[in-house]
This record gives sequence, structure tokens and C-alpha cells, in this order.
Amino acid sequence: MTYASDRTDELDSLKALRNLVGCSQSVLAERLGITQPSVHKIENQSDIYLSTLVRYIEGLGLSLKMQILIPDGGELTYSPHTASKRLTKDADYDDARALVVKSRNAKVSHIQRELEVGYNKAKRWIERMEFDGVVGQPDHLGRREVCSGEN
Repeated sequence: MTYASDRTDELDSLKALRNLVGCSQSVLAERLGITQPSVHKIENQSDIYLSTLVRYIEGLGLSLKMQILIPDGGELTYSPHTASKRLTKDADYDDARALVVKSRNAKVSHIQRELEVGYNKAKRWIERMEFDGVVGQPDHLGRREVCSGEN
């Protein structure tokens, strides 16, 4: 795939970017190791984590570079590529995910006890697992079904 190096188009959505690259939701989902509905959810969110955005863009074979405008008229450029690798390859998250899949127990308290982490971190991991399609949404009692060990 080739893109114009001087392209300055402004895209109004991640879907438009994906279409520009010529990638389907299914193909992108496979590259990211998530489900197609998860890609759809990412594309329709009004607020998105930087790590999710970077992972999405890298799944399209692109990279993200941010421009920071300083009040005095200066500019800085930041590439979150290295930071995103640290976030998306989070060994602790991988351990939590493996624990939940193996034990079939998607409770925050279970992750807290087994991995000796705080509530907020364990809760974030469970929410990320839901986003990644590993666990389902909580039922009326707060229980989550473990959906997959393959994603």
C-alpha cells in the first residue's frame, strides 16, 4: 500500500482512516487479536485511551505522531510508539488475563488476591478484558462470563 507522503487530509473518524487504508473490521480485528464487534466499538467511541488508539493505528500498519503546540508558537512532536509498546505488552495485564482464563473467574477481588495488586489496577484490567472480548459484561449480580482464552 502506498499513501501520498504530503497528504494533509483531515479524517473525521477511525472508520474513515480504516477505509482509506482499505482494511475491513474483520481483518483489523484479527490483526489486533480482538473481535470484530470490538473494532466497531473502538470506532464509535467518543473518548478513547491513547494506548487503544496507538494499537488501532499500528494494526492498520501505520504509526501515530502527535504535534504539541506551545503557547509561544513553538511545536513539539511526540511519538507514543515506545510508550504504547510498553502499555500493550503489559506483562502484568497478560498475567491477569491468563489467570482469569485459566481459573474462569473474572472477579476483581480474585485478581487482587492472586496478583497482589490494588483494586483500581485489577478493575482496569477486567475492563480491558471486556473490551478485548475475554470476558463479558457484568450481569445483574455483577458476575462476568469468561468468553475466550484465545484472544
